[in-house]
Amino acid sequence: KNLQVLDVSSNKLEALPDSIGKLKNLRKLAAGKNEIGGIPKQIGELSNLEILDLWSNQIVIFPDELNKLKKLRWMDLRVIEIDDDKQKHIKEILPKTKIHFSPSCHCVSG
Repeated sequence: KNLQVLDVSSNKLEALPDSIGKLKNLRKLAAGKNEIGGIPKQIGELSNLEILDLWSNQIVIFPDELNKLKKLRWMDLRVIEIDDDKQKHIKEILPKTKIHFSPSCHCVSG
């Protein structure tokens, strides 16, 4: 419960566990270079999260619960295929967060 930094980068993870939301004091979550396909809704329970590093994953699910991350200042979503509309939506729900995207994939969202 008192963990402040969690780095699970480069582990071939396919998902973050729903229990991630129990880490109430987490300030930095680094989960880049994995095979994560979606962010669990429980991410919104990480009220102290400031840095979210998810670069180089397969993420297609970005829950609206991200908007609960009021302290989030920096998020890396590079090397993830995210179309323009999805990028815009993520920026809208996290207006105070500096978000790093790769150029849009110009792919069709489903």
